[in-house]
Amino acid sequence: MKRLSEMEDVTLVAFADVSEAAVQDASSKFGAKPYTDAATMFEENELDAVYICVPPFAHGQPERLAIERNVALFVEKPVHLDLGEAREFAAEIQKRNLVSSVGYQERYIDVINRLKGELAKERPGLVIGYWMGGVPGVAWWRKRHLSGGQAVEQTTHVFDMARYLIGEVKAVQAVGMRGLIDEFEGYDTEDASAANLVFENGVIGTIFSACFLKTNQNVPSGLDIFCRHTTFNYRLRNSVTIAKNGETTTWRIQNDYQLEADRAFIDAVKAKNPGGVKSTYADSVRSLELTLAVNKAMDTRQTVELPL
Repeated sequence: MKRLSEMEDVTLVAFADVSEAAVQDASSKFGAKPYTDAATMFEENELDAVYICVPPFAHGQPERLAIERNVALFVEKPVHLDLGEAREFAAEIQKRNLVSSVGYQERYIDVINRLKGELAKERPGLVIGYWMGGVPGVAWWRKRHLSGGQAVEQTTHVFDMARYLIGEVKAVQAVGMRGLIDEFEGYDTEDASAANLVFENGVIGTIFSACFLKTNQNVPSGLDIFCRHTTFNYRLRNSVTIAKNGETTTWRIQNDYQLEADRAFIDAVKAKNPGGVKSTYADSVRSLELTLAVNKAMDTRQTVELPL
């Protein structure tokens, strides 16, 4: 909201939230009309675009309201927990030629796109990914049927980055564990998981998730990519380190990638052309599919083939 409010070509018109206190607070800060019902907001305002920033379990109605009115939409990740409905939305967005974007902000990081260029020159063989941390402080996150679990809601950034840099995944194996986190009543998602990925281009990898840690010091989140002659180490939202021929080089992030994600969407809405958007709704459904396949593999202890 802050970044959008600072853009000269953007006007924040209306906010909707189920929490009246939250929507009143936001509306007073940014001079927008408050609503506690999204349908009423759409009915009473002519909108060019909408940001749908809701928890995973709340996706569905907001997207449908926007699509039915041909309103461009920027959607929080993950885009849904229901893969079938997400695919229906993707098809309808394409049919109506609507501009869409999803908040996989790492795709706009300057050093990530430099890294993507380097990987085009040298074929990877192995990828190791991580998202390590503690339990987020919102109650819905602790319920797998509301959040999707850590792989779907949080490590989705790492899975998406693996897709962006390496390619599509054709098969998944995964295991999870529970029992370390016992301080939250009703907690029923994994404390940790490991997902083996087989990419369509033959690359293999493993992505680890953990939410039981009480410290974030020296805990890695990101991707390590191993090639014949070079190792690339991406530290989440921080840097890329390249090791080659006995020398090490580090690229540190220089750009405001969150602003660039917003700017790309706004420019696409104005031009009615999604060319500058790096993470469309349809593309992000593939990241949802991958993480839901990880959940399925954990639950069944079977290899899961994609597409689901």
